[in-house]
Amino acid sequence: MRTRYVTGRERGLWQCRGMLDRKEYAIKQIHFLGTGRDAVLKEVEILCSMHHENIVRYFQSWIRDGIQELALPRSVSDAFGVSEDDSEESIASELADSTLYIAMEYCPMTLN
Repeated sequence: MRTRYVTGRERGLWQCRGMLDRKEYAIKQIHFLGTGRDAVLKEVEILCSMHHENIVRYFQSWIRDGIQELALPRSVSDAFGVSEDDSEESIASELADSTLYIAMEYCPMTLN
């Protein structure tokens, strides 16, 4: 299962279900050039250190270098049971520096 919530050239957010634990996760994707790496990694450090009932839980993160994949990479698709198709959601890859993926707790509620 996968639902894309935010899409764009540099960011993406998906709701996915883990194949092993069957739990729902939010996978956040952030594309960045080498010069912006420190700022982007700061977000991971902050999420990792936060433990509060009103903040979504951080699970893990990883970086893929070289190719920016605006659709979920195969490793994420396999791990979270995502199936890609050739629809408008599958955007062509292009050369880029790095893409950060952050797996977080899925929260179905909004602040409204």
